[in-house]
Amino acid sequence: MLQIDQFPMPMGAAKSGVVPFPPKNRLLPCRAAERLPKPPVSVLLFSFPYASRHLKGNISKYAMVPDYHRVIGSILNAYCNMLAGQTGGVFVPFVDNSPLPEVSLAASAGLGFLGKNHLIIDPDYGSCLFLGAVVSNLPFASTEREIQPCMNCGRCQTACPGNALSETHFQREACFSEITQKKKAPTEAQIHIIQKHRLVWGCDICQDVCPMNRGKLPTSNPLFLQDIICELTEEVILNCYRERAFGFRGAKVPLRNLKLIEQK
Repeated sequence: MLQIDQFPMPMGAAKSGVVPFPPKNRLLPCRAAERLPKPPVSVLLFSFPYASRHLKGNISKYAMVPDYHRVIGSILNAYCNMLAGQTGGVFVPFVDNSPLPEVSLAASAGLGFLGKNHLIIDPDYGSCLFLGAVVSNLPFASTEREIQPCMNCGRCQTACPGNALSETHFQREACFSEITQKKKAPTEAQIHIIQKHRLVWGCDICQDVCPMNRGKLPTSNPLFLQDIICELTEEVILNCYRERAFGFRGAKVPLRNLKLIEQK
């Protein structure tokens, strides 16, 4: 049986782990499932820190750096080619657009603690992480373990603008980050949240108040240390939305949020 640590880590990855491919009832509806190898046997999981120190602006930190779908997708494509060449197996990468419940799989693979905000918290890098997965038709030794929860201090629950966090559930539809990404026109209450916190896209409030994020290491990935955009203006949005993670909704949604903020 193969071991994940017998191969070099993908560039910029902080942690890795392996779990068996989950049963069908745990998979998410996703057209990308057509890409899965036959049969899917192992899921290799990786975390990629993205945050530099002192990044502040009117968008979430994950959207300040170059589009992680492209960056990590390119890294994992090269990694899969390397693994296929050395083992003769099939390796298929996934970044975000995936039938896999990546967060819960990453937590059970040992990549970090599981926060109430449904983010992985790495002991060294905190929760500013992107996740990537590789599915293979070959068996790898599992690193699966019981999921470790966060320290349960409750600060994220108190600070959450949309009251999306509880002891047992994360209500995605109430998350401020989700509100800024909706195509549907926001309600008056949601407009108030956008105008109060003045964020055009995404939200880092639960991460900013988390004690488990204090004093963590910044990313060393050079691809996330260049071409950083901290402030979205109308000109910036129109010029670069096609090449950024905040652009999957097109330009209309971030422009709408920007105008709401400017009205206040």
